[in-house]
Formats: sequence, C-alpha cells, structure tokens
Amino acid sequence: MNLLAERLANSFYGKIIQVHSQNGHTANERVPKIGTILESLFRELTTNDLQSNTKLFERMSWVFQQYQVSKHIIDISHQTRKISNDVRHNGLIPNEKDYEAAVESIAQCILFFSDVVIPQEVEAIYNHKIIITPKQTTPVPKKVTVSPPLTIRQQDLINNPSARLPIALCLDVSGSMQIDGRINELNAGVKLFFESLIADEVTRFSVEICIVTFGGTAKQLLDFSNIDRQINEFKNFQLYANGETPMGAAVELSLSLLQNRKQEYKAAGVDYYQPWLVLMTDGQPTDSIDNATIQSTKLVNDRKLSLFPIAIGDGANLVSLGKFSSARQPLKLKGLNFREFFEWLRESAKSTSQSTPGTSVILPPIGWAVV
Repeated sequence: MNLLAERLANSFYGKIIQVHSQNGHTANERVPKIGTILESLFRELTTNDLQSNTKLFERMSWVFQQYQVSKHIIDISHQTRKISNDVRHNGLIPNEKDYEAAVESIAQCILFFSDVVIPQEVEAIYNHKIIITPKQTTPVPKKVTVSPPLTIRQQDLINNPSARLPIALCLDVSGSMQIDGRINELNAGVKLFFESLIADEVTRFSVEICIVTFGGTAKQLLDFSNIDRQINEFKNFQLYANGETPMGAAVELSLSLLQNRKQEYKAAGVDYYQPWLVLMTDGQPTDSIDNATIQSTKLVNDRKLSLFPIAIGDGANLVSLGKFSSARQPLKLKGLNFREFFEWLRESAKSTSQSTPGTSVILPPIGWAVV
C-alpha cells in the first residue's frame, strides 16, 4: 500500500535507528520517542485530509477506516500508542520487551504503508535472530546522526549526474472534468508526455516528473524519480474525475515535493534547472489558496520556480489562476488540446535541458492556447 513515499519511509526508519543508537538511554526514555515517530507517521498519512490539531487516535482511526488495513497493524499501532501515552502521563515504566514491541510495530506500519523493506538495522532491534556484521554494530559516538541507507532514487542521482529539470504536474481531476470527456483527453495527454520523455535521449536522463491531483482531496500520485523507474507505474496509469477542487492544498503539496527533490539534488551534488510547476484546472478553488499563492509568487519572484497556469474550458477562474504567478499569466487551452500542450511541454523541457542551468531559454511558440 503505497500511501507513504519511499523517501519518507526511509526517513522514518532512520529516526528509529537514531533513537536506538543513543547510548545509555533506557526503555523508559526510548518508548516515548518511538511514540513520537508513530504520531509523525500518521500525521504524514493524514496531512492533506485532517486539521493540524487532530489527535493521534483520531488520525489512526481515520486511516484505518479509509483503507483496508490489516487487523494486525491496527492492533499493534494502538498498543504502541497506548503504552507511549501511559509512559508519558500515567507513570508506567516500560521494559526492554515493551520497547522492542514498539519498534516492531512502527517498522511494520512503515512497511505496510510504503512497501519499503525494513532495514536490517531496524529489524535487529526486535528480532534477535538477525545477525549484523561488526561493522554495522560499531557503537555510534554521541552527537553523531546515523543516516538511513541510500534509497534507490538517491543512488540514481549518484549514477547519473546530469543536471535535472524537475516538473510537478498539478492536475484538476474534480467532478467537472467529466464534462466533454476532459478527463479522457487529460489521461491521453499525460501518457503521451511521459512516453515522449522516455523516447528522447535528452529528456530521458534530465527530466523528472511528479504528479499531484486535486479532486475531493489533494493527492500525490507519483513522486520524483528516474523516469525509467516509473515505466511500470504508467502502464496502468489512469486519472478519474470526482469531488471538489482543493487547488490550494494541491499547489502546496506540489511545492513541497519540488523543495524536497531540490534538497536531494543538493545533497548529491547534482545541478538542476529552475523547477517547473504546471497547474491545470477547469474550475475555481474550493479551498483557501492564500498560503499557496504567497509561496508560489515568492518563488517565482525569486526566480526559483517557473509556474504555468493553464485554464480548461469556460468555467476556469482566470483571476484565481493569475494569483499563483506574477511572471506568467494564465493561458486557456484551445478546446481539448491536451496532447498539443504536453507535446509543447516536452519540447520546452528538451530545450531547457540542452541549456546551461541558470541561463534564460526561449521556449517554443504556443499553438495550443486561445490568444
């Protein structure tokens, strides 16, 4: 169940390792810290659906109701929540078995919601049949943070040091996208875009995409990665139209994904072009866009983001779209020319990828929009 991105899963595993590596700490000190990781995990799983002041029990219950979560995961999650709470507030003094059970429950949750394999360093905490080589069990000096193992996407950055162009596709899939077959044309356009990126030797190694949709809720459908690794995900790729239009939340999520990927580029020493955010909608936002527009316009003004606001049909609110970027005004798609737009986007990405990062690039002429 891929509700948790690989990057975040490895981050949570790393936090467990960090807690365990702190020499001299007792189970009484460690269990509450494991409880904090549990809370952070479920906060991440519900960040786009529940308010920030929602209690942990309510977050867990919401996740368990929304998804087909196994009874085992439900039971061990609540057990860890309860023992952590009793240690903090009721004076319970846990033993090592309590601590190991708490670690196992968190690890099983991360695995269940992300499909990212539990690292041996984590499993060895509660499974004493796991034997770690002396090199891995060398005591960690105080104040030294243990980093989680390199993820596949981080390894890809090392193997392919080409400058990257990260593109976030922020797509409206609200109920109105069913009108005139818009959602079908959007599906075809996105698939064409991906296939054309794969087919081109320039964009294949430089362009990276993520996909965020907003229809009822804002969701991350695809996180940044080497495009070759996304082929399987696109084999059965399908967008469905439903719900309202939480555009503000979707843009904030897209900006967060772009920022996270930029940090990974920097950590790996990989150069990158100014990130792109493509915002497509056929309606008007049903949530607040204030925070999202403040973030996006600042990034645009600081030349840290190129934002492409695209209107679909006559119902799109051009005024709202125009608030996301002070540099590029919204353009209205001519009919349902999604394929033409995405072909233009691919050509634009190719032109950018062949330039030097930080220099200005003249994009191809626009033929897909109403002037």
